[in-house]
Amino acid sequence: MAEDVAASPPLTGSRSDYPEQVPTVLGSLRHDVPASLVVMLVALPLCLGIAVASGAPPLSGIIAGVAGGIIVPLVSRAPLSVSGPAAGLVAIVLAGITAVGMPAFALAVVLAGLMQIGLGALRAGRIATWFPSSVVSGMLAAIGVMLILKQIPHAVGWDAEAFGSEEFVAAGENTFSRIPHAFSALSMGAVAVALVSVVVLLAFEKVDALKRQSLVPGPLAAVAAGTGLHELLLRVVPSLGLSAEHLVALPAGSALLEAIRPPDVAAIMRPEVWMLAVTLMVVASLETLLNVDAMDRLDPYVRNSPPNRELGSATETRHRANRELVAQGLGNIASGLLGGLPITSVVVRSSASLHAGGRTRAVAFTHGVLLLLAVLVATPLLVRIPLSSLAAILLLTGFKLAKPAVFKAARARGVDHFVPFLATIVAVVFTDLLKGVLFGFAVALVFVLRRTATRVIEVETSGQDVTIRLGRDVPFFARPRLQAVFEGVADNSRVVVDAPPQASIHHDVLEAIRIFGITAPKRRIQLETNGLPTG
Repeated sequence: MAEDVAASPPLTGSRSDYPEQVPTVLGSLRHDVPASLVVMLVALPLCLGIAVASGAPPLSGIIAGVAGGIIVPLVSRAPLSVSGPAAGLVAIVLAGITAVGMPAFALAVVLAGLMQIGLGALRAGRIATWFPSSVVSGMLAAIGVMLILKQIPHAVGWDAEAFGSEEFVAAGENTFSRIPHAFSALSMGAVAVALVSVVVLLAFEKVDALKRQSLVPGPLAAVAAGTGLHELLLRVVPSLGLSAEHLVALPAGSALLEAIRPPDVAAIMRPEVWMLAVTLMVVASLETLLNVDAMDRLDPYVRNSPPNRELGSATETRHRANRELVAQGLGNIASGLLGGLPITSVVVRSSASLHAGGRTRAVAFTHGVLLLLAVLVATPLLVRIPLSSLAAILLLTGFKLAKPAVFKAARARGVDHFVPFLATIVAVVFTDLLKGVLFGFAVALVFVLRRTATRVIEVETSGQDVTIRLGRDVPFFARPRLQAVFEGVADNSRVVVDAPPQASIHHDVLEAIRIFGITAPKRRIQLETNGLPTG
């Protein structure tokens, strides 16, 4: 099912910008540690926003971010994946907490983690390779579009929606209607911070001296510049200063220990808890595998990307996918035991890592450690960071995922690739990540079935003679194509249906031929069949 196409281009730069030698964890620390700080700054409001949108205690999102950051990369071998609470699970989490309560929900997270370990042991990690590149590319572009649409209001200082929310409709408004509302109530201070952050980001991408250095990544410099500008505005032009609702909101570090609530073990006898655990396991596992596959396609080192078998064998890819499920399972067990939210691999944080120069899974681990330290000791500093500065980082990340060149490249691959690509984008934007991907998969499947049906039925026309040659294996979905050919045959024609020896032809196709044979005399059509199975 997976299409035989080259991997998508990397998120930043060209592949020639990177050395051929695959980076090691220790050898890449000078790139990974600064990148992890950027990821932590992005992940912090995302963790809190996702928890609030899920109806969970805010710090349960931090617990999940720390568990996903520290536990998962110790086992996982996905070099660019960063795990944490995912916006794609918000609807399930909200419904689950409402139905069973937070302590029982935490138990469901633990059970889901155990099931993920079981999936890894059963070697179920290859499921993502069944999704064609058109759908995975569409998913990445859709995330880019969502980042742009969702971060525009935050960039102009309209923070009515939780930072990190991906819901299309909430509180009577949708993603598109929020944008004009945001501009009608924009804050000039927030706009100034966002613009300065964007300028710094672009400078680090365009100025050679800044590009060559690896000590300070552009996104980190952008946050520092945006925060510094806001501090200056507070002192020089107080009217342009931002209120607390437009800054990173973070509870006191002492509240973290108070937020830890063990799961309700007694709830293990409740059927609804098991159903919730199964749902979380299926959705979280599929999202993780798809996200890891998507990040492989952005990897400038092309590490174990499935479309590039010469750089990573099918066996290596399968083992890594199975190991990822085990890693995610351990992360979910840890998060659930501490009263946290479920985790998955998340493209937003992973692509932010790559954008900041991250190279190995050390970024994910260090970001988890920094996230924990940030809550415990750095709260007074972090609550000064404007959300509009973080929104600027995500806006440029979104543009890199959904820039015009991505659409142009998809269009160049033909209709069979471009239509599922667009269908995935539209469906993700208007529903959610999983539904959008499944819809894109269904559209891609239609094209595959159509192409297959065309190949197994060849038609030659010579005057009033029509010859239909069937392939050796003719599946049921070839019937519509065959019926269309029969309907196009002119009256008074001669139709010959040829099948190779010992052909395997589905009953539905044989039935279509039989019915045509009954109706053909009424149109004065002579039907001749050769090689069709009997009985």
